[in-house]
Amino acid sequence: MTTPEIQLGKYMVARLIETRPKTAVYGVFSKDDSRLGIIKWFGPWRQYCFFCMEVSVFSSGCLRDLDKFLVTLNKAKKGGLECVKS
Repeated sequence: MTTPEIQLGKYMVARLIETRPKTAVYGVFSKDDSRLGIIKWFGPWRQYCFFCMEVSVFSSGCLRDLDKFLVTLNKAKKGGLECVKS
């Protein structure tokens, strides 16, 4: 069974790669399936954050798309939901 993809704009997708007791971890991939980084809960800041791979390049549009997804995840977490579905 494949993991459902959440479209992040035109060029990226997120895939749920791990479900933890209170949070989730998402892999962020380009349309050619290269892993760009992960999104996971960052306790010191009490919010989901994007952790990019060493060599990743993002346009302003891609950064906006990532930001929209992070905002959605953080709102869902504050609302008591554990993860976002596609």
